Amino acid sequence: MGIVKHKNPMALMLSGIGAISLFLLPAPATAQEPDTLALQAADAPEAVADTVPTFRFLEELTAEPADTLAGRVNLVQSEAVRGLIGQPGQTTPGNIVVIDGVPCVLMTGYRIQAFAGNSQATAKQDAFQREIQLKSYMPGLPTYVRYSAPFWRLRVGDYLTYEEAYEVLLRFQRAFDYGREMSIVREKINVPAEKFLK
Repeated sequence: MGIVKHKNPMALMLSGIGAISLFLLPAPATAQEPDTLALQAADAPEAVADTVPTFRFLEELTAEPADTLAGRVNLVQSEAVRGLIGQPGQTTPGNIVVIDGVPCVLMTGYRIQAFAGNSQATAKQDAFQREIQLKSYMPGLPTYVRYSAPFWRLRVGDYLTYEEAYEVLLRFQRAFDYGREMSIVREKINVPAEKFLK
């Protein structure tokens, strides 16, 4: 047998597709079904069109069996990443700071500004002197002396609400003659993390 060459390759491809589609057509109707269809066609022609089986080739090819539809996720990670889990400093969020060995949450709150001065000769000394006075009056009070040119500032306390800061401010104003100079400022404060665990 020799090899037959077609002059028209498109015709060859279409005849191949036609041959494949013969296998995909539904099985022919049995001897009883044509009579039933003929009777139905006389009564309701639309119903016959609905009863003729159709074959959805693409839908059948792409459909997945029901047992494979269940979702499954596999996580693949290196041992180096696994080793970092639970290590101190590796998984600590950016708003956690450790002050005097106590983990604190850095968040926006209120402090009392107890001193602000820009005298080059005495401002630094005055800020630290006032810090000593306030700590002796209220032991355990967190204090913060900072220099931001040209001012030396002393701020005290870490208060979540304005009301908490205001109560302490009133106590300072009654106790010290310079209490009227103090004010409440809004800034980042350090709140012990244990306060949120209660």
